[in-house]
Amino acid sequence: MGKCGVAFDLDGVLVNWFFLVESALEYTYGVKFGENRSYDCWEDIGLLEEQVWEQIRECYGRWQEYEVEPYAEELLCKLYEKTGDPIRIVTARPVWSASDTYACVNNVVRGKVPHVLCFADGGYESCGNGKLLYLKDYSWFVDDRLSTAEILAEDGKYVFVPKRKYNEGSKNNRIVYIDNLKWLINNIGLFV
Repeated sequence: MGKCGVAFDLDGVLVNWFFLVESALEYTYGVKFGENRSYDCWEDIGLLEEQVWEQIRECYGRWQEYEVEPYAEELLCKLYEKTGDPIRIVTARPVWSASDTYACVNNVVRGKVPHVLCFADGGYESCGNGKLLYLKDYSWFVDDRLSTAEILAEDGKYVFVPKRKYNEGSKNNRIVYIDNLKWLINNIGLFV
């Protein structure tokens, strides 16, 4: 067995739930996102950052409604099968959301894969630096936030970034855009 050299972000990588935030913002403020929303979505819809974060915090507790990303469970199972190492998930979610976040992760792994859940709660602006603390023994990370990917790449990590309209445009050769998690299954030999 080899060492598992890849770790994962949670939101936007293993689970999709931003549709809940979009729905809550539409219900609460009557705003809709366009097709090309940015990561800092409040800039696109004319709301204050705090108004958007209020809805995000509310949606942390709705983990039963999240969509597990296609191939997430299969990928994590294959990595564990090949390495025997628990899967490391590093999130920038705040520590106060730990109960809901842990339940969300358990919904992804469905009891099939041991895992370590790390909270890099350094605040929204510094989440990339906070994640570095938990990735010292890892060469690869999967994250959908481009600014985080660039911080990790500058530190020497390779970052797989699922293609989204809000994270396009990096020229860093340590950032590898992927269509979906199946690409990682098909190329599992890179990190085990």
